[in-house]
Amino acid sequence: MNVPPYKLSAFIQKKAKKIRTLIAAGRARADCKTGPNAAALDKMERFVGEFEALQSSQVGTLADWRSFVGRFCPEGWDGKLHFDHVLTFCFGFDEATARELRKQKHENKDEKTGEVRGGTGTPPCSRAPRARRAAARVRGPRLTPTALALTCLRRRRRWR
Repeated sequence: MNVPPYKLSAFIQKKAKKIRTLIAAGRARADCKTGPNAAALDKMERFVGEFEALQSSQVGTLADWRSFVGRFCPEGWDGKLHFDHVLTFCFGFDEATARELRKQKHENKDEKTGEVRGGTGTPPCSRAPRARRAAARVRGPRLTPTALALTCLRRRRRWR
């Protein structure tokens, strides 16, 4: 039996810029200027920066991936990737602040046409690629881009 190797998902890496929208919304809030929320934003920003710069050669195994994520998130992060827990457990936001950030509205700008569309009320931290959102409707709760980034290392099937 041929078991496919682990590989970093470049598609999810490109989506990490959506987390920066959440960070910008957090930086604009008064309760995120100091204290644990400011530290959580700094931690999330470091995670996104390093995640975007990560090369496939740096995380060839699941142990490498867990080591990378473990630098930013506490032990047990892989069980707390639901929309309701990823900001509080993995990055350290206060519950009230995390709840408000999840409700944050934003505008989507089409990179090709420059057209600005209003947000749907779904916050930037809950947007997932369309295929994953469709799959989430069938299999359970949807994952946020932050959670998707945390689970980015997947087994890639090589067809021969």
